[in-house]
Amino acid sequence: MEELREWLKLMLVPGIGASRYSILIKRFGSPQAVFSAKPEELLAIPRMPQNVVSEIKRINSSTGRQASDNSDQKINLEKEINRQLELIEKYQVKVLRFQDKDYPSNLKQIPDFPPLFFVR
Repeated sequence: MEELREWLKLMLVPGIGASRYSILIKRFGSPQAVFSAKPEELLAIPRMPQNVVSEIKRINSSTGRQASDNSDQKINLEKEINRQLELIEKYQVKVLRFQDKDYPSNLKQIPDFPPLFFVR
C-alpha cells in the first residue's frame, strides 16, 4: 500500500500529466526514485520545466516525514492520498501500473496513456 501511496502522490504533482508521468517512471524506475532525484537530474529530461521540478520537490517535502513549511498543504495532500486509498479499498479497485503485465497492451498504444489504470 505504501508503494501505491507514492504512485498516487506523483499523480498529484501539478504539471505532471500522463505523458510526463510515464517519462519520469521510465527514466527513474519508480515514484520514490523520482522524488529522490536531484533537481538537475530532473531538469536533464527534455522539456522538463523548472516549475514542475519545484513542484515535485515541494510535494515530496509536503508529504514526507520532515516538517513542512506549510502544514495546510501537507494535510490536504495527505487527505487526498488517503481519500483515494480508501476509495480503492472500499470499491475493491485493482490498480494497474503501466509496467504491470496485466496492464492492457492496446491501451499503451494511445498517446498519453494513463500510467495508472483503475479496474473494478
